[in-house]
Amino acid sequence: MNPTETKMINAEVVLIKSKVKNTKIFIVAFFAFVSIWFWIWNSQESPYSILNNSINIGLISFLLLLIYSISKKIITTKTDIKNQIKIIDELTVTNKYVDYGQKRGVRYFITLDSKVIKKYEVTENVFNDLNINDSVYIEYSKYANWILKIEHNGIDIENKQMIS
Repeated sequence: MNPTETKMINAEVVLIKSKVKNTKIFIVAFFAFVSIWFWIWNSQESPYSILNNSINIGLISFLLLLIYSISKKIITTKTDIKNQIKIIDELTVTNKYVDYGQKRGVRYFITLDSKVIKKYEVTENVFNDLNINDSVYIEYSKYANWILKIEHNGIDIENKQMIS
């Protein structure tokens, strides 16, 4: 199936606005958590410690990069809301893999044959149900690529824990 552009319905615009709101809440909560942790860390260490300064620079760089990337998507979302265009496509699962991260725990991903949505995090149950070469029906916003709907065999496989 070739990607098709179509007009969003009002419920999809509301869904995007909800995802943007959740993203903003995440940014504020994450920034508050890191700031408090950063303050506690600095109050316990010598302010002139080379290790302390290196960690501080790393944390600040990571925070700025995270805020920049999320803010860029939020700004692009204005175009999505203004134009209200979505892409409908059927993609093929080209690979699946498990990420055994230490901080966030086990995460399950599928890779798709798309230049726009290259990978998608799914739940363990969905991961086990999907096979390589399975088709996935997907609808996403044209500019910021917010996922509006993702299904396999007519069953919703959206990971509700994902913001975007």
